[in-house]
Amino acid sequence: MPERQRRWPTVFGACLLAWWSGAAAAGGDDTNARVDLDLINNDSATLRCVTVLAHFVSLPDLTIEPGETLRVSYFRGMADGTLYILRDDGRRMMVENLLCGRTDDWDATRGEVPLLDVRAAASPHVVMTCRVAGRLQCGEV
Repeated sequence: MPERQRRWPTVFGACLLAWWSGAAAAGGDDTNARVDLDLINNDSATLRCVTVLAHFVSLPDLTIEPGETLRVSYFRGMADGTLYILRDDGRRMMVENLLCGRTDDWDATRGEVPLLDVRAAASPHVVMTCRVAGRLQCGEV
């Protein structure tokens, strides 16, 4: 029985160390950097944009007036281009997509902003123009 009691602090310490290492890594490190995405509304109507995160979570809606620019900032994993935001507790929430469409007919006009371009970009700043032609269309400037 004494043998079992001596192992408990070692197992507990190893588990605590593993948890702490994982929590520190989840908060981001110097291999991950912020990337800014500027969306220029090149449409005649106001656009509404929603960032959709993992687990059916979304950030609050943002709007862009015609001719105006919206800046959206994410963190990007430098190794694989993964986009994420940090939760209040420091953990990562992965960005699944960014949807935009006209505010007056969002369901019929919404489309995805091409985040693959943001993931693959060498620059920490990406600029796109967006307009609706049936559905949302965006392209790099």
